[in-house]
Amino acid sequence: MNSSSRWGAKSIEPTGVWLFGGLTVLLVMGKVLGLWGWSWWRVALPLFIFLGFNGLYSAMGFLYLSSVPVRYGLEDEENDRLRMHRARAPYWAGFIFLACFALNVVSRLEPAEASTGWWLFSGRVEVLITFGVFSVVSLWLYWSRIGYLLNGVEDRHS
Repeated sequence: MNSSSRWGAKSIEPTGVWLFGGLTVLLVMGKVLGLWGWSWWRVALPLFIFLGFNGLYSAMGFLYLSSVPVRYGLEDEENDRLRMHRARAPYWAGFIFLACFALNVVSRLEPAEASTGWWLFSGRVEVLITFGVFSVVSLWLYWSRIGYLLNGVEDRHS
């Protein structure tokens, strides 16, 4: 179910909702059937990652577009510039950093009985803060590239 907006041919893609929602439903079914003894925090982690990333993505876009002056032109001209936007690396880096942040939050809420020895998901405060800051910085860089395109500055990074 795609719905077109008045901004052109861009549509709402429900792929992430189906992917993360389906994964969460499978994990819930496995927990209920007793296939694994995970906590409900771990079972709901895909849903938390999806909601957290979309919330952070929207918040960073709002903060960037409200704090940095962006020159607005004609609607068709903006659509053409944004269609050329191919630099997705900061977007995916922000997603990965936020997923690592969420894994660390769950590890902090529910420490593992046996230590795996892998410090990246230890739940330690400094690792948690690092992944949180990296996800915010990555998404700020993503939105700044969109701002450069809207201002008419050539994007040399793509």
